[in-house]
Amino acid sequence: MRIDSTSSLQVACLGFSANPPRKGHRDAARRLLYSHRVNEVWLIPVFAHPFQKEDMESWEHRFLMSGLLDEPGIRTSPIEWEIEEKERRGASYTLYTVRGLKEKFPSHTFLWCVGSDIVLDQSYLRWHEWEQLQKEITFLMLERPGYELGSIQLPECFELVREYGYNIARDISSTEVRAMIRLGKDITPHVGKKVAQYIKEHKLYQTQGR
Repeated sequence: MRIDSTSSLQVACLGFSANPPRKGHRDAARRLLYSHRVNEVWLIPVFAHPFQKEDMESWEHRFLMSGLLDEPGIRTSPIEWEIEEKERRGASYTLYTVRGLKEKFPSHTFLWCVGSDIVLDQSYLRWHEWEQLQKEITFLMLERPGYELGSIQLPECFELVREYGYNIARDISSTEVRAMIRLGKDITPHVGKKVAQYIKEHKLYQTQGR
C-alpha cells in the first residue's frame, strides 16, 4: 500500500540500522500494532549513522532488506534518504528525521519507538539536541527481555506501551547475525527466509568490515 500524505494516522516510527533487519525488529513493530496505540508502524533505516559502525552495508541494501519485513500495517519509509538528498547533512539525527516526517506528512501524528534499554542506561540524554527533540515528539517505549523497568520512574516524554497476547522472545543482535554469516551458519531463524536469501544473493557481510 502506498504511503498517503493526506490521511490522518497515528504512526509509530522504528528507526534502526537494518544491518541486517531481523525478525526481532518486525516483532517490535507487531507489538506496537497489537497495543492499538497506533494505526501503522514505519520502519526507518538510518541513512548515515552519526556514530561510525563497523560492517555497515549501503543504505540501498539495508532499505531493500527492511522492505522484506513489510506486512499490513508495517511498512518501510525512505525518509532519511530523502532528507539526505535534499539537505546533504552527511549524518542522520532523529530530530531532523522527525522534522522531515512532519513536513512531508503534516496530517499524521508521529511517535518514536525505543527500547527500555535506552531508558535504563539513559543513553537518550546523549542524542543530538535532546532538549529540543523531546519537545517535538513522544517516545513509545517497549520493554525488552533483560531490560525490565521494575519500579523506575519514566521521564515525562516516554510512554510505556503495553501489548497483550504477544509473546516476547529474547532476540540476538545484528552484530551476532553478521558474525554467523561469516562463519557460514544459517541465519534464517533470525532474519527470515526473504532477508536470508537476499543476503546470500548479494554476498553481503562475507568479510569483516563489510
